[in-house]
Amino acid sequence: PWLPHHLEQACAALSEHRDVDVVVGPARVLDQTTNRVIEDNSYYPAGSPRGFLALESEQRQDLTVIRDKGFVTHVVEHGYPGGLQATVLRGAIARQLSFLPIRLFDDTAYQLDMLGYGAKLAYFTTPRIVYRIHEENTSMVGNATVAPERRIAAYRDAVTAFEWLSKRPYFSKEEQDAIRRRLACEWFWHLGYNGYRLAGQSTKARECYRSALSLLPFDMKMRKTELTERIRNFIFDVRSGSLNESS
Repeated sequence: PWLPHHLEQACAALSEHRDVDVVVGPARVLDQTTNRVIEDNSYYPAGSPRGFLALESEQRQDLTVIRDKGFVTHVVEHGYPGGLQATVLRGAIARQLSFLPIRLFDDTAYQLDMLGYGAKLAYFTTPRIVYRIHEENTSMVGNATVAPERRIAAYRDAVTAFEWLSKRPYFSKEEQDAIRRRLACEWFWHLGYNGYRLAGQSTKARECYRSALSLLPFDMKMRKTELTERIRNFIFDVRSGSLNESS
């Protein structure tokens, strides 16, 4: 839930600063079961400031306006300054955008589409919402204990989101390159390596590797991993007798 002051202060900021389109802020993160505070301020996880706090910006009393030309690229690579749960934006911007029909990463696509469209973002540094962690949080899909099919579904949604973003018309070349790199990583490391490979679906994993390498053909870490996987699968097939049976 939003903290009581958030909407009033966000609307006041948008009213006072006509060049700002979006206002966001950090969360206070609690354990749903115990009500224990996990992070008092999500902008300082484990006490360390998130990277976007060092971007070029302008301070206007308690509001910080981001002016860094590399902001979109930073969001692609490191994430948005808070979730949509704490985002307040102008109706004129919201009416130009829409959500992708996917369960996860629709917010990521929306946030980047909003910034690519040209929305200027500002943030507060004090908590705006209370975010409760529980086992059904969609953000938990990267947890190794989550069922493989759930992780795979999440990684598929990420691929869908970044494929869609790669076709949006208003990103700069630098931003397009960052989106392409992120898409390749989603294909290779997430959907392929941590998704299908761990689920024992090696054929689908290899298809994902090929999709990634078509985007980043000279990525040596991906190339080495893909070759290692091919050798490992070949040895497994020989030892299991599948090569002899197929011949």
